Amino acid sequence: MSQQYTVNRLGRYKAEALAETLERIAPYCTLRIDTAKVREANLPALLAAYDATPKRTSEANS
Repeated sequence: MSQQYTVNRLGRYKAEALAETLERIAPYCTLRIDTAKVREANLPALLAAYDATPKRTSEANS
């Protein structure tokens, strides 16, 4: 998917603009938007709220 960052979104964070597009495509999804710049120092804090353990499709559907 292209980012769809168009003129009417100038001055806004890309994360917010992309979230609007994703909400139109998949309104049943829950999004958490974070506009922090990812750096090595803040990466653990940014990822701390997420379960980053990969799951097999069969595990995710059970």
